[in-house]
Amino acid sequence: MTAIIREEFDKVTSFKVGKKRHSRIVKIILFGSYATGKWVYKPGYGYISDYDILIILNNRDLVDDYKLWDIIEDRIALIWGPPGDVTGSYFRPPLNLIVHSLEFVNDALGKSQYFFTDIKKEGVVLYENSKRPLSQPYILPPEDYLPIAKDHYNMWFKSAKSFLIDHVHCMERKDYNKASFELHQAAERFYACIILVLTNYKKNTHNLKHLNFLAIKEDARVAEAFPWNRKLNRKRFYLLKDAYIDSRYSQHFKISKTELEWLYSRVEVLRDITKKICREKIRELEA
Repeated sequence: MTAIIREEFDKVTSFKVGKKRHSRIVKIILFGSYATGKWVYKPGYGYISDYDILIILNNRDLVDDYKLWDIIEDRIALIWGPPGDVTGSYFRPPLNLIVHSLEFVNDALGKSQYFFTDIKKEGVVLYENSKRPLSQPYILPPEDYLPIAKDHYNMWFKSAKSFLIDHVHCMERKDYNKASFELHQAAERFYACIILVLTNYKKNTHNLKHLNFLAIKEDARVAEAFPWNRKLNRKRFYLLKDAYIDSRYSQHFKISKTELEWLYSRVEVLRDITKKICREKIRELEA
């Protein structure tokens, strides 16, 4: 994976002009469960630990070059096949690429974002072309983190519940495509609430599958919301995932009342899990 990342990055920068031509990879770091040896392989419960890779660049000029990172992910996928494909009875682990500038990562460490302080503490450096170390993380006292966690919870949980209300209104008028979008937004916000309260950082994505993995990584109870033990359940979850774009822009997107009712019941479970996890964290900080 490291070799492919470097090769494709060098191809792109060789054709760039201006600042982008001078973009460089500073570090490639493996983090998460495969770095700590705590990976999980439970496809029946909808969770397989992903390969978590943090790519740190010397500047932010190519951080948002999504075409580049899509090419890299596609090339790596060719090695194993797409995520979720089965070889015999084995599901290959998904790849989770996160790209930031060195300035952003050091700033995050200075703000005691637990996501990055854990990477600093437990990550495995796969490649570096600079011996310049990452900044020492600032350890935020619980009394200082408490208002931050409360703000995340109050904002995101309230927003998620609002989208659930809008979903119900769409169901009442049988606007099922719009209802699926509102339900997607509710689920996305419940995931965001968990991740932000526990880590003070959320990857910029609307992909429910990625958010589900990230939330389960922080608390295994999240896996109870969407059981993957049946093909039908997985199909319905992917319908909800795709609703973010397809429900609004694709004439081929179709979702039934029955599918939406099942998905709503699972998002309700996610809501209750979110409330429990976040309140536990806040009580812990208060103590």
